[in-house]
Amino acid sequence: MVNIARNTWSASPEYTINIDEMKRLNPNNEPLTPEKLRELSGLDLSDEEAQKIIWSIKRFARVLYGFATQQQVVNNENKEKE
Repeated sequence: MVNIARNTWSASPEYTINIDEMKRLNPNNEPLTPEKLRELSGLDLSDEEAQKIIWSIKRFARVLYGFATQQQVVNNENKEKE
């Protein structure tokens, strides 16, 4: 659920993401590249290693988003029952 007043996204009260903070971290909404990953992590990675890590990060983000969306549905259903 997006809360316009607070500009946050939350699947539950315990887990809230500040959208303004996300925009501040990546104002131009640029994709994560091997170069950027090396810069941010300080690791000496080959392009292949970096691409595998980026793929894993994206996959993990999709799993988390799916879980959060599913949890939001459950939370809404529970509120309706109250």
